[in-house]
Amino acid sequence: AVVSTQSTGTRPAERYTWASYFILLLLSSFIGDTLILIATTRYRAIKLHKVIVTIIQHMAVCDLLTSLAATVGPVSMLADGHVTGVFVCYLSTYIVYLTFPASFLLISAITTSKMLLVRYPLRSAGWSTRRAHLVCAGCWICAATVDISLFIVDWDDISFGYKAYKCDYHFTAEVWKWLRPVLSIFTSLLPNIVVVITTCMLLFEARRVAKRGRGSLRWQGIMTVILTAVIYCLSILPFTVYLIAGPHISEEPPGWFHLHFYRCAWSVLLLSVVSNFYIYLLTVTSFRHFVFHKLSAKGLPVNQSDSESSIFKCEIPRQPMSRTF
Repeated sequence: AVVSTQSTGTRPAERYTWASYFILLLLSSFIGDTLILIATTRYRAIKLHKVIVTIIQHMAVCDLLTSLAATVGPVSMLADGHVTGVFVCYLSTYIVYLTFPASFLLISAITTSKMLLVRYPLRSAGWSTRRAHLVCAGCWICAATVDISLFIVDWDDISFGYKAYKCDYHFTAEVWKWLRPVLSIFTSLLPNIVVVITTCMLLFEARRVAKRGRGSLRWQGIMTVILTAVIYCLSILPFTVYLIAGPHISEEPPGWFHLHFYRCAWSVLLLSVVSNFYIYLLTVTSFRHFVFHKLSAKGLPVNQSDSESSIFKCEIPRQPMSRTF
């Protein structure tokens, strides 16, 4: 049942600061991920391999769902209590336990796909969007096993807490002593290992191909995937430290680690939901031109050199497959 834990006595100035940060973060995610979906589905404004673009679309949907669930935090901070209701509390909890494992798996899918595209350009030339959607569907299904397990074991083991002003599952049932590590291995640990290994292999393969002087290698796609993986790995580090060290540090009373470090770790973890938009702006020229065009259409000032690009007509010419790796 939803039972609010004892308030941590956070000062209003601190609550408003955290709430402002989360609101800014979530607004950036809503706007950025919506632009990503519009750019990839309607205008084809991210000119990368179609498999990579398909995974990017799923990642954007995942980030939007995470941002929607995370809105409970700033609302509760502003009100200094649980005001969103039982249904929203349960829904946000189950969404988070779906989207974070899905995000881990999708990141591992995009790094693996990019590495294979660079390593085997001829074999991967025939990869279709349908195949990419099937891979992403597999990621979502695998991530859903966490929610299914939560629901079957004890769907009501959820309460609101003041550490981050959000609802969370507490894993109090005895079965979680072995089931939780098993789920963590398949939905978190293994995907993270895959991300690290495939990112290193991608760097190695890109360097090898560049030394051979193969003209089909395009660095913008490689840098997009590498930066996505690096920011993702950095964003999960603080929360990983909390999960490892937390059980060994007393929570009574909640000290600096279980209060301030937890909030910092949670806030850094949420950076991953907004970072992709800025990564694409930095590395994908066609997407940057698309966004600048939309800004100029709203009367906002943009770089004049960008406004002369042909992409502003929202018509992005297709290029040969060998040019999109």
